[in-house]
Amino acid sequence: MTAMTGVERVLLDYATAIDTKDWELFGALFDPDCTMTTAAGTISGAPALTRHMRDLHAPLDASAHRVTNVDIAETADGATARSYLDALLVRAGHPEGPTFRVVGFYDDELRRSAGGWVILHRAFRAIWREGNAAVLGVPGG
Repeated sequence: MTAMTGVERVLLDYATAIDTKDWELFGALFDPDCTMTTAAGTISGAPALTRHMRDLHAPLDASAHRVTNVDIAETADGATARSYLDALLVRAGHPEGPTFRVVGFYDDELRRSAGGWVILHRAFRAIWREGNAAVLGVPGG
């Protein structure tokens, strides 16, 4: 498996893990000491990140995370990648509306581990939001 294929697989598996709520797969995609930074702050460690994402997506009836335009560069220590996200989050019957959509991009630092590529650091930047952020069950979505 080449670096391009392995890194791309991790980025696509991230979306699959969330949409299928496969939290074991999700956690395996990250280095144990990973960080993820969003506008809301930074989460440290794969177990904490997995719990956060599990809890964030728990109220949803469905989601569709599309990861596209993957641009990967190998580095001396691993790889960097930028990928674009278009996520549709659904909570049927929510009184303020059933959907929330967010579009943005991820900037990732990855390394090879014994089991394959893992994400060391992920930064997410939303560039557009639409709909009812309350479907996530947290203030401001």
